[in-house]
Amino acid sequence: MPVLQPSARTVPLLRGVVLALKAVDKPIRSDISKETRGTLNPVWRDAVAARARTRMDAATFGKGARIAAGNPARAMAATSRRALSGGFTPDRDGRALEFGADRNAETTYRRRSRNGTHTVTRHTRRGLPPRNRKGRVVFPAFAEVAPRMVSMWVQIVVRNIHESLER
Repeated sequence: MPVLQPSARTVPLLRGVVLALKAVDKPIRSDISKETRGTLNPVWRDAVAARARTRMDAATFGKGARIAAGNPARAMAATSRRALSGGFTPDRDGRALEFGADRNAETTYRRRSRNGTHTVTRHTRRGLPPRNRKGRVVFPAFAEVAPRMVSMWVQIVVRNIHESLER
């Protein structure tokens, strides 16, 4: 499902930080990654948890919400490939829960029984939320906290590089 990452092409503040991280030594990058995860994970998890309306939202998006440190860091949610109790797999099916579906769509198929074959029509998407092009949980949460997370990440990088130069 979603791996959300701010673009260094569109955010000028990130461009310099991305280049700075490429130039520093591996131990400094490692320290920056550890601090990034420790600082940004609670912010991201709280934002996703605040947007989750149902238990299904919390199980799908909230449980696996995390920050993957990198250059730049990425926000992730619904990346688990382990199926929930009803067979719903967050990685495969999370998009349908995030963006909803046409709830009146019908699926028609033929099946055999002792009395012969007959046609069955089912409303297979009734359990999903109504269609929402902008997302319901993860995308609005990312739009809300992305500026704060970018700012925090830039501060972490600059501070760690500054401290390493002072040593």
